[in-house]
Amino acid sequence: MDIRLVFHEHPSEDIWEEYAFGRLTGEKLAKTEDHLLLCSRCQATLVEIDDYIRLMKAGTDDYPRRAKRHSAAVLLFPSGRRAAVASIAAAAFVAVIAWIGVPDPPTASVSVQLLSLRSGMDRATNRAPAKHPLDLHVPSTSVPAAPAYSFEIVTADGGGVWSGEAAVKDGTISAHMPKRLKSGTYWVRLYAPQSKLLAEYGLRIQPAP
Repeated sequence: MDIRLVFHEHPSEDIWEEYAFGRLTGEKLAKTEDHLLLCSRCQATLVEIDDYIRLMKAGTDDYPRRAKRHSAAVLLFPSGRRAAVASIAAAAFVAVIAWIGVPDPPTASVSVQLLSLRSGMDRATNRAPAKHPLDLHVPSTSVPAAPAYSFEIVTADGGGVWSGEAAVKDGTISAHMPKRLKSGTYWVRLYAPQSKLLAEYGLRIQPAP
């Protein structure tokens, strides 16, 4: 297979898999490495393929420990020209992670039974830990009946944070709020259709332990 060095053309994943296993030789190997030295996209592709190969080998029960060490040495510390290529690819992968960030790990939702507080924010009620999704609940008997409901969460100064539709089941108006709030004071507003405000609840988000 001929590998073109035109900027907008890239070797296929099959070629990079052959390269990762050390199966390319001669002119094909030279062209592949020349392309890799200049192409950040293919550098990231090669790092992903190398990581996949290592994970597959590590998950094989009968894979000998000495072979695993040898594979890691070949993939992470190759000799000659491939060492420079692998170093550039690894640096590119780290740069991509730094740019897009690492997603937060999944956390359990916290159920919040909202109570309407007439005398301001009560420290003993309507609290939840920071950085958790919330399941908001309001007794349907505590607000005027409506054909549908929706929630809105705003900051203490009224800045919008999240809004979503609510469902009514077994006498409770509920909604799942996937956004993870930072610690601070918020207001949860319950609306009927046409943005009719039915109730407002204070919510204090406390620092996670």
